[in-house]
Amino acid sequence: MAFFGKNFFNKILKFWRFLEKIFFFFNKILKFWRFLGKIFFNKILKFWCFLEKIFFNKILKFWRFLEKIFFNKILKFWCFLGKIFFNKILKFWRFLGKFFLIKY
Repeated sequence: MAFFGKNFFNKILKFWRFLEKIFFFFNKILKFWRFLGKIFFNKILKFWCFLEKIFFNKILKFWRFLEKIFFNKILKFWCFLGKIFFNKILKFWRFLGKFFLIKY
């Protein structure tokens, strides 16, 4: 003890107490963060699941409704155009074939 003296051990003790204060402070912050994680972020997660179940389910149902009604109408209209318009083209093509047909 004569080699280090009282001053050396006092400095070590002060430094140790300083470290205890710092780690105590960070421990409090860590506990508070875990508290927030359990309460606040759990609430956010539950709210997100609620939104998924209700809101996104509604969007999906609305999309299926659009598929059944709107896109089905487009498909029927396209088939209608195909029957009328392409039938006219086919008749015109046959007419041209008869008119310009060269017989040897």
